[in-house]
Amino acid sequence: RGPGPASRRRGPGRGRPGTLTVRIGDMAVVRGQEENQVQGIGLVTGLAGTGDSTIAARQAILTLLQTQSIVLDLQSVSSANAAVVLVQATLEPGIKPGRQMDVRVSSLYDCESLVGGTLLHVELSDMSGNTVYVTAAGPITTGAFSVEGQGATATRNHLTVGTIPMGGKVEREVPTQIVSDHGYVYLDLRALKGSF
Repeated sequence: RGPGPASRRRGPGRGRPGTLTVRIGDMAVVRGQEENQVQGIGLVTGLAGTGDSTIAARQAILTLLQTQSIVLDLQSVSSANAAVVLVQATLEPGIKPGRQMDVRVSSLYDCESLVGGTLLHVELSDMSGNTVYVTAAGPITTGAFSVEGQGATATRNHLTVGTIPMGGKVEREVPTQIVSDHGYVYLDLRALKGSF
């Protein structure tokens, strides 16, 4: 004798209890374990005539020379081979002092290209500018190029934005508090964009 009416209506697998396993880390993050952004203003040198033409770049060069007891006036300094840049880095939760990390470099003024440039030592701080968390320096990698020919030019990627792989060093750990003053650990739901 075949299956009864109830079995035919239910069909295979329907109405049977099942389980769904989801990791807490996929749904929420621990409050106090967020990423932190740090940034600073630096000077890139070694550019092949593609640097800034602004007073800010020449003033930065003068300041650098003064640290080496070289005194010049603003009019005698050329900034064609240098550029003022914004340097940024992202601190992962719990990262410890001494760790190396990538930093991002982007031109602030009218620099034409950062290709071949080297970032001089710069300090990266929090948004208040009071506490230094990272120091950075080194040759810039842009992954870009620009070629000019007779009646045509070719450019790939941004010439004024680059990275320094492992060019940053963590100098200070960001203070975090996972357990609240009342002894609780708070979980914040992630902003999921999935469909149901």
